[in-house]
Amino acid sequence: MTDFPFKLEPSDRVLFSSATLGDVSCSVTLKVVNTTKEHQAFKIKCTSNDFFRLRPPVTIVPPGDDPIMVTIVFNAGKKIPESGKHFFAVYGTPCKATDNARETFGTEQGKKAQSKRLFADFKMIAPETDKKDDDKKKEEKKDDEKKEEKKDDEKKEEKPKDNKNEGNPKDEKNEEKKEEKKE
Repeated sequence: MTDFPFKLEPSDRVLFSSATLGDVSCSVTLKVVNTTKEHQAFKIKCTSNDFFRLRPPVTIVPPGDDPIMVTIVFNAGKKIPESGKHFFAVYGTPCKATDNARETFGTEQGKKAQSKRLFADFKMIAPETDKKDDDKKKEEKKDDEKKEEKKDDEKKEEKPKDNKNEGNPKDEKNEEKKEEKKE
């Protein structure tokens, strides 16, 4: 058997992209489809267990179009490595549906498993969610200001103005301070 038994998505490179890359864990889902007519033992390995977590690392993939989803996580608190430095090795070999996938790779047939490398790329992206949050905060601020203006207008209408204090800047400042204390 010379052909790789799986169709992988992504097929060549795994891209970890996040605005908080390195600070917060970032995951990518690898979709694995068995392209043969027999069950395949599947195994995925990485260049560094400190940097990555793979779930599940070993399993049996049945024939057909139903994909197996493998989660690849770039762990939090790690310095972002250069793209292409790390990779994931995916192995596949024929087996029976009842076989233990881990044990299959320990046999002679398992040692002849077909493999493929998926290189890891890393990309810091602009924090779009922060922009959205800022926009929401600005809108909320505008709404609050409009509500305050409305309250001020209502208070002015309710209070009859004294002709003595009209236009006196001291009294206006005192009223503003009182309103701020109420809020």
